[in-house]
Amino acid sequence: MPNTQYLERIAYDRLVEALMSAPRVNPYTGEPDADAIKIALGEFGDIWPETIREDAEAVRKQAA
Repeated sequence: MPNTQYLERIAYDRLVEALMSAPRVNPYTGEPDADAIKIALGEFGDIWPETIREDAEAVRKQAA
């Protein structure tokens, strides 16, 4: 389990807002669109899956 992460209040509020406004894809269940949630986590919370770490580090090295 990863360590606890603390976000600045404005980033936290933006993340919550983005998650709450995620598009609904199923009018019967009201389940949020998983991709919209993933985008919100990445763009507003800077939270990414471990599986993309190598790709992100390679991009950073190329940019340097």
